[in-house]
Amino acid sequence: MAPATPAEAATGIVAALILILGPEVGTYALILFGALIGTMHSVAKVNFDTLAGMGGPKIKAAFYMVRWMGAAVVLTAFVAALIVHYTGFPADRWPGVIAFGITFLADKWPGWVAAAGEAIAARLGRGAQGGGQ
Repeated sequence: MAPATPAEAATGIVAALILILGPEVGTYALILFGALIGTMHSVAKVNFDTLAGMGGPKIKAAFYMVRWMGAAVVLTAFVAALIVHYTGFPADRWPGVIAFGITFLADKWPGWVAAAGEAIAARLGRGAQGGGQ
């Protein structure tokens, strides 16, 4: 039998921690589990050999995962609150899914933020033009 890959080992450890710790840290465990799966997907698409910085590609990949998992922990409640406020969808009951979405997009966030900014600017521009006429 082939040895487990680091991604499989990490998933097994996180799943075991969720089962053991259960309700005591359930929300954060769900966030970390969702973030772990999302970063595993996004880390596969990045070429770490070409990135500047210290260390080899494995060290860079590890820091990439830690950075985005930390971002997911910090941003999950905020994003869920925005979704609940603007859509009425109970996203605060799905923290693992929100964390997965944040880390799945990972380095694609600048494009999403730019597109949202352009949409808001277009909406504000139309509102100002329409209101002045």
